[in-house]
Amino acid sequence: MPEFFNCHIHTFTANAAPPRFLPFGLLPIARGRFTGPVAGWILRNLWPFSTTDRFERLAAFATIGRLPSQRAVFERVRGFYTDEFRFVVLTLDMDYMGAGVPRHDYQRQLRDVIELRSDPELRDVVLPFVCADPRRPDVAEFVRANIERENGCVGIKVYPPLGFWPSDTRLNPVFDYAASERIPVLAHCSRGGAIYRGRIREEMRVAPHSGKRVGGRRSALFGEYANPDGWLPVLERNPDLRLCLAHYGGGEEWRRYLRNAEPVSERESWIRKINGLIENPQFPHVYADVSATAARPDTLPLIAVLASRPETRDHVLFGSDFFMIQRSTTERQFGLGLRSAIGETAWGRIAGDNVRAWLGSSNSAQRIAGSSTAQPGATPSH
Repeated sequence: MPEFFNCHIHTFTANAAPPRFLPFGLLPIARGRFTGPVAGWILRNLWPFSTTDRFERLAAFATIGRLPSQRAVFERVRGFYTDEFRFVVLTLDMDYMGAGVPRHDYQRQLRDVIELRSDPELRDVVLPFVCADPRRPDVAEFVRANIERENGCVGIKVYPPLGFWPSDTRLNPVFDYAASERIPVLAHCSRGGAIYRGRIREEMRVAPHSGKRVGGRRSALFGEYANPDGWLPVLERNPDLRLCLAHYGGGEEWRRYLRNAEPVSERESWIRKINGLIENPQFPHVYADVSATAARPDTLPLIAVLASRPETRDHVLFGSDFFMIQRSTTERQFGLGLRSAIGETAWGRIAGDNVRAWLGSSNSAQRIAGSSTAQPGATPSH
């Protein structure tokens, strides 16, 4: 039976989020079994920018994140898929985002995911990624320990908008380790999502890859931390890094690219920046997933092109961003809509072969990649 992957889901609950993770003091409401939907309704309807990626994702969190455990969240998403699917579960270190102290710190969040994988029935189904934040003491040792432990993590998650640039030198040993051991790295690459909530120091506004000052409001500043340009110095240092730029730049960038009546310049478009990295022969292992971005029907034609054109088709990955897409669509609608739009051959690549290639040949990846190969024309039920 062919194997397929969803390379981008989340299972953390509201207990793992710090108090100011949601605006308006909504986190206590979001935690409640009956009041959680109220927080989601407020984010969807009372905030004037609720159509942006950031607030759509937060509204989804307020709705699903109230579930009692990570197992409950995982079982919710798994129910939308057939048994041939495996899931990359991305943890998120929110201990340093300047939003207060969560009920469950990151160590607890990570431990719960690893315990989930310790279930013999889920050993080859749950594929956890450890989050690397340069502000965590001895972050390289922390990452290594959680990858090399029994039933440990199989990859590394990086989320720069939480308050650090990708080229932060404290991450150098993390990326050196990932490159040498062929460990996959997935990085948030969208202007939407969670952002740093603490005090903004002036030096935080200077992008190290360009030396330019980034102005604007908090959301604009930390959205820029996800700019694909920030990964160029990282890749120049480690050209063999197996890097996935999640969301392929994000829905806001895609809408701007598709709807702009004037041509979008090479320097402005994150889609073109990501394609430039993918097509650069110096960096053979750069990928991008379409998680959340493919939730809007108007993006599907462009995704179909990217998933079939020779320059990019072997570097596009399937991920859904559950539960963050629940604001825009349902998990089943997302997967079936995408699969229908790109066709069976491309589906076999982005949900099978390409993810296996990104996972690499490290010891941990060998245990999860298996020996079966998804055939290009395979037609399992989603």
